[in-house]
Amino acid sequence: MDRSETLAELLTIAARYARGEDVLADLSAFVARLQGGPQLALVSEPAEAPVEGHREVVQRIFDYWQKRAAKPRARLTPERASRVLARLRQGYSEAEIRAAIDGCLGSEFHQGQNESGTVYDDLEMICRTGSRVERFAALAGGARPTPATTPAEQADERQRALRAQAEKHLREGNAHEYNRILRALRTGKGS
Repeated sequence: MDRSETLAELLTIAARYARGEDVLADLSAFVARLQGGPQLALVSEPAEAPVEGHREVVQRIFDYWQKRAAKPRARLTPERASRVLARLRQGYSEAEIRAAIDGCLGSEFHQGQNESGTVYDDLEMICRTGSRVERFAALAGGARPTPATTPAEQADERQRALRAQAEKHLREGNAHEYNRILRALRTGKGS
């Protein structure tokens, strides 16, 4: 496999991951081909669908942005949902994303006081990358977001933290820890 084919395959897997598709088996096969060895041992049961687990959180974030940005006719488009979901999967909390929304909406530049007079406050733009979320949250003074307050929010935060740990173990090739965390998430012992 030459360098351009490797990059193309990796970009395809990353794009599918950003859309919320399960790419674990493909990623394992890809890594195995690169290393010339066997695939990582994976849990045989199907993994929990990440899109389902985050659907309510994505909707709450969209509703928050829609209300704060005063855009009652805005819709939760696939592009907006995909960007928010990607940031949640990277381990950003709902509170951090809300802080980023506040930071963007509080920025004079992003509210049209710029050379072109253009407002840059779409949710898709705010959540385009993790570094944007961090910059906007910092603008809101949200470098350290307020902690989750309700038991449901606290449980969501724990679930996200465990998922982030699982993804870290997967990236590091530690299949045993990855599978252990997935089992804990499925059985509810991880929340």
